[in-house]
Amino acid sequence: MSGLAASKNNPLTTAVSDLRQVFPGAELEIERVDVDGSGFLQLTAATPEGERWFTHDDRGLVERKPLSDSRIPLSKKLSGASAEDLRTVSYRPGRRMVIEEKRNGAITTVLKGYRRRKSTPAALNHRVAEEAMESGSFRIPRLLRHELELETLVFEYLDGDPFLVGKPAVEICFKIGTLLTRFQGLVRSAELKKFQAEDEFGVLDTWRGKAFAGTGALPEGWDEARRSLDEAHACLSETQWGLCHRDLHDGQILLVNGEPALMDFDLLCQADTALDPANLLAHFSLRSLQCFHGADDGTVRACGEALLDGVDRRKDGAFWNRLRFYQGTAFLRLALVYALRPKWSKLCEPLVKLGKKCLEEQIRNA
Repeated sequence: MSGLAASKNNPLTTAVSDLRQVFPGAELEIERVDVDGSGFLQLTAATPEGERWFTHDDRGLVERKPLSDSRIPLSKKLSGASAEDLRTVSYRPGRRMVIEEKRNGAITTVLKGYRRRKSTPAALNHRVAEEAMESGSFRIPRLLRHELELETLVFEYLDGDPFLVGKPAVEICFKIGTLLTRFQGLVRSAELKKFQAEDEFGVLDTWRGKAFAGTGALPEGWDEARRSLDEAHACLSETQWGLCHRDLHDGQILLVNGEPALMDFDLLCQADTALDPANLLAHFSLRSLQCFHGADDGTVRACGEALLDGVDRRKDGAFWNRLRFYQGTAFLRLALVYALRPKWSKLCEPLVKLGKKCLEEQIRNA
């Protein structure tokens, strides 16, 4: 794969080849790949009829169907409903699934089902996010009920448009920055667990293991860039704590009546106020590399500047120190994530270079 060091042992290549053999002539695009705790690949493939899910393990290629997933209690509901009433929009085998529910042909609610004992922490996180909304932050889907027996959260369905990085989004990016500052200031976030700067090392180590297990290699220059992280961490300014989404990217933002709404609070925590904007900025740059919906360096730069204007921390040198650190870790993580996506593995090397550039700038200016 372009962007990865050469390897004779590439399980992902084998899995994709097996998938093509099982479905010859089918229009399949590998959208997402993960590696489970046993080192086996979990693949999400887009087809004209919708997404399909597969595991590639010692048995070879095995299709995974949400209806048959006994580890997620919500699967019971699928067996008693027609395909017209429920549509699976997201699925991670053995972990969680997201389903849209229709009535009279219109989507009314979104059901998010977890494995056992995982829905209660998710519900608590969402309640905190709702408090942030009520304090003037992002619009979020309201939690309508918690069906504990099905380990499922039932949300209102928000009808909106995707947030796309580009010139028309500059004004929205300023609004996102403003709302993010309000979101971070929620006092009750003190009840949530803390995500420390050093926890980024564990996240990167996990993804390093996944990328190597999945491809038999690492992105060119990744280990070298990772070594610079120790020096960057030593130069890090004092943490400024706030409410943190911790998975903030453009795909988590929906425009409802032209206003930004925010989704998915499973990773909600306390963390540095630089983490969320850094992660979002890194994803802006990723969209430029992908030329996603026409994104380029100029539009991404304009969107990034508008976001930071909204955050209103430009004169805070300590904030820039922490922002560059978290941008660096975000780019290094994205390089590993996209090493597992065949269509985009060519982006691994430029993502590593961007991460290294951010860390070097942080160290130089510390």
